[in-house]
Amino acid sequence: MAMIKKHKQTLLSALQRVFCFILAAIILGAVGVPSAVLALDNSAPTVEIVGFMRGDSKDLRSSELLMAKLSNYSGNPEKLTYEWENKLGTYLYVFDKHDMAVVRGTKSEIEIYNTDKNVSPSKNMAGRTHNKTYSKKRFAYAAVYGAGVSSEKLKGGISVKVKDSYGNIIATASYTDDFKDYDLSKDMANAVFGVFEGETVDILNLLGQSSVVHVVCPACYVSQGKIISGSDCISLEKSPNGYSIRGLKAGEGVITIKLEKKNCKFHMDSENSSTTTVKVFKKPDTSTTATTLTLTNLDDRCEYYIGGVKGEVSDGKIVFTNLTPSTEYTVEVRGNYIDDDGVPKTAYAYVKDTTKNSYSASVVFKLDDSIADTETIFGNAFEVAVKSDDDYILLQSSENGYTAELTKGNYKVYLKDGNSYKQIEDVVLCVDENNNSAEIKYYSVLYDLNGGTLNEDLEYIYREGASVTTIASKPTKYEYVFDGWQCGDDTFTGNQIITESINRKYELSALWEVDKIGDGENPDGIPDKYQKKVTFKVVNGTWEDKTNKDISFYVTLLDDNGKWSVNGSARINIPTGMIANYGYENGKWDIEPTQTVSGTEEVIYVYSFEKIAETKPQPTTSQPTPTVETVVQEKTVYKTQYVEPITLKTGENLTFLGVLSGLCALGFAGTIIFAKKRSK
Repeated sequence: MAMIKKHKQTLLSALQRVFCFILAAIILGAVGVPSAVLALDNSAPTVEIVGFMRGDSKDLRSSELLMAKLSNYSGNPEKLTYEWENKLGTYLYVFDKHDMAVVRGTKSEIEIYNTDKNVSPSKNMAGRTHNKTYSKKRFAYAAVYGAGVSSEKLKGGISVKVKDSYGNIIATASYTDDFKDYDLSKDMANAVFGVFEGETVDILNLLGQSSVVHVVCPACYVSQGKIISGSDCISLEKSPNGYSIRGLKAGEGVITIKLEKKNCKFHMDSENSSTTTVKVFKKPDTSTTATTLTLTNLDDRCEYYIGGVKGEVSDGKIVFTNLTPSTEYTVEVRGNYIDDDGVPKTAYAYVKDTTKNSYSASVVFKLDDSIADTETIFGNAFEVAVKSDDDYILLQSSENGYTAELTKGNYKVYLKDGNSYKQIEDVVLCVDENNNSAEIKYYSVLYDLNGGTLNEDLEYIYREGASVTTIASKPTKYEYVFDGWQCGDDTFTGNQIITESINRKYELSALWEVDKIGDGENPDGIPDKYQKKVTFKVVNGTWEDKTNKDISFYVTLLDDNGKWSVNGSARINIPTGMIANYGYENGKWDIEPTQTVSGTEEVIYVYSFEKIAETKPQPTTSQPTPTVETVVQEKTVYKTQYVEPITLKTGENLTFLGVLSGLCALGFAGTIIFAKKRSK
């Protein structure tokens, strides 16, 4: 029981603490507290004015490169607008890049003066000077002018507002402490040089790349230089500005240098020395199209940026996309370095390349009015890409086809389905000053069965220039026979070439011919109009097979090429061997038939026998003695067509009548002999 009581007290105590916390939160919320205390989401962007090389905001100095450093911002800072305000009694210079070697005298350097502190614009900054404030995209860097300036003029502070692309302020920062006097030695101590293998760079430019603002002064001169270590990686060479460094191979070296300003009216006879690390990088190879810049031969110690955007390595290369044609881009190569005191530093090197001239190019699919869309042709949705050399470039679908900004050249055209690309054969997109479009035309061939049936596709689509042949299958229709396809004034049979190179739509309609006869009085698959009926009749006799039924049949008329034709001809079999009925002889045709017939009208051939004429017998008084005469007779037996007549001979010394007479004489003699025997 004691244990239960103890747990109950503990539970009540916990509930009381929760209740008190909630109540306190409600009260604090009512009176208001700093957002950093109550905010659960601390991801809002913030900005701070810091020393660019140092990365902190303590004891900022005049002539030190400053930066509006954003935090909690995932986008590209160089796409933002920076509005600077100058409340100092000296000039504030703002820059759109941190490479001081290239900004002097360009639009990348803007002066902000302050008339409230009796500061007037500089004459040498005409067109690049503004009163109190200046706002522009990418201008994230600044430096306070401090040469020959009293400490009083370094008071008042500066501020910056950061705006998104819609003009909304996303973060603000100000620095209200007094700026310290410039210290070139500290600026130089923060520098780390970056050079590429095989390249020579002036040390003044390397100081500018390391954001030493003083080098914008033309009076700067490197009077001394010495290699401390890494002589196998770097070498020193004399140059117009004193010394330059040449990268021999990827690695690291250390040098000491002395920077002098003997002729500067603000820094007369000043000099500073420093020991500086030199990082030697592999120089990346670059290639461009109109909208891309590709880096290869990368150094795995480096990161690569264009316009504040870090390039991501894929398959051993980096491709920056969505660039502007005909534009020079600077690739910023950053090599991170930690010095002997554990301070992180960054060495910078730069490589440039220019995107190529571009032309608005397009791939256009032109379809006839029977083709709904390209999906009808290819079976599914797809993207269109072109390829020049090794890279695919996706085109954007638009009212004018598939378009892209492309450089001069010849491109193969592909269909992209998922991750696979299929080339459209024999299509090349030629892009230059005069040509920038490829048209891919498709035409349909349509079959109209005209009342018939066919279990097969009746619509076909062909690329322009393709050879087209009619389908081989024949449709069917009751009591009709298919007689080809009609297209305009032309007719085609099955599997016949319509055109060797299609350049328009074709619509074919089935031709039908009546087919009710041919197999006797039944259809035979041959149009009736190409058939002829032939009939043979026999009168007063029979055919060789002793029948006298009419012989009727149909023949098909063919031309010289063996094709059906109403103007063609056919061969027939003519009956032979007709036999006369008793009392008839001398058979003959009313129309002499020929083995070849033509014309479509029915023809009837009649074979008739004549009746034998009757003769009256002459009376005789005595029976003449028969005489035997050698007679040779021939008897013709009629056979059917193509059987040659057969001639039979009864004998060379004996005729049929002679044999008959002999038989009769033998019979008569036998009768007499038989009668004499009976009388005995």
